[in-house]
Amino acid sequence: MSGKYRYIARLGGGGMAEVFVAEVVGAEGFSRKVAIKRVLPGFSDNPTFAQMFVAEAQITSRLVHPNIVSITDFDRDADGRLFLVMEMVDGKDLDALVATGLLPFPVVIYLITEALRGLGYAHDLPVSSDMRGIIHRDISPHNVLVSWEGAVKVSDFGIAKAKAA
Repeated sequence: MSGKYRYIARLGGGGMAEVFVAEVVGAEGFSRKVAIKRVLPGFSDNPTFAQMFVAEAQITSRLVHPNIVSITDFDRDADGRLFLVMEMVDGKDLDALVATGLLPFPVVIYLITEALRGLGYAHDLPVSSDMRGIIHRDISPHNVLVSWEGAVKVSDFGIAKAKAA
């Protein structure tokens, strides 16, 4: 438990952060599933990594589009570890979907088109007067999420950069 967030299960992780299914808990029994990306112990105290994670939160919070995983909160837990709260996309990543076998050509076209809609929005987003757009720089099958309802969303803008106008 981290304040108003209750961790349910670990989804996965990498060398510097881990992702959990969690619930945001509110007044009068309100709750909603979210995904929480939390920095591993020690990395929140590393100024270089902490600044990179803060930059990810700042960049990603500006991206409001149906094909991009939305960010709803950014904070530190009781242990001082940085964490990012995101919408929960209930489904599979493209890597897991492709592992099930060949996908029908119309499905492939749909998945690519939807992912490109999100990336196109990010690329055209005004950042400042001298910067225009955000480049993902790590688009890969595990960073494209597909919900059980068919929504396609790009995630993990951790190494994204703003591009010059």
